[in-house]
Amino acid sequence: MPPTPRVVIEPAPPGTPRHDRLRLGVQLLHGAALLLGVISLVYLAFVFKFVTDGFAIALGNRQGAGALLPLVLASLGSWSVMFLLHDHLGILGSAAMRRALQPTLEETPEAKHFVELRPRARHADLRPDWGWLLLFPDRLEFRGERQVIRIAKSELPQPPTRERGFGGLLPTWLELPVRAPWKGISVLCRDNAKTLSETADDTETLRLVLTGWLARSAQEGYNTPSP
Repeated sequence: MPPTPRVVIEPAPPGTPRHDRLRLGVQLLHGAALLLGVISLVYLAFVFKFVTDGFAIALGNRQGAGALLPLVLASLGSWSVMFLLHDHLGILGSAAMRRALQPTLEETPEAKHFVELRPRARHADLRPDWGWLLLFPDRLEFRGERQVIRIAKSELPQPPTRERGFGGLLPTWLELPVRAPWKGISVLCRDNAKTLSETADDTETLRLVLTGWLARSAQEGYNTPSP
């Protein structure tokens, strides 16, 4: 008999709910948030320029306050606008997807978390997705909207690490290394958060769960790498 594949990627079963319109709507809202951030930067630059020049002239400086201070203040204001918009828009759809994608389980997993998944590198079969991350004694499974992924425990050589978002606008993802030809996957836990910034607590819980699950590999005999 041929050996059991260590990594399996399959299309989601027929009948799996799809939320393409919801996904597109969230992407459009993020684009609108970015546009509003740029517009607010320009608007606030003029507003702060007017205000700071007024204060400078009132204090006896006829040349005004210059351009640097208004630009700094406008940048902070624009960042705040984009953060608030992304923080609330980025969580849209999580509750609906979590309910719709509840898996039918033939065996009880050790842990179950609702996550957003993305590949760490380009892969012909692996795509960004939302779904349930299931931990079994010998494997990790992801059952998503688009695909089902099974990864043997032996293909996960290291515990997950946190990936910090740029400038505070992006949430904290977990990087989970997977042996070649993959470079790993990243997951963002969306269990209970009501805003994108609140996913940090869910993701930290998932990190601890995955770390403990992997730490038991040596005792259970699942840490032998594939040939």
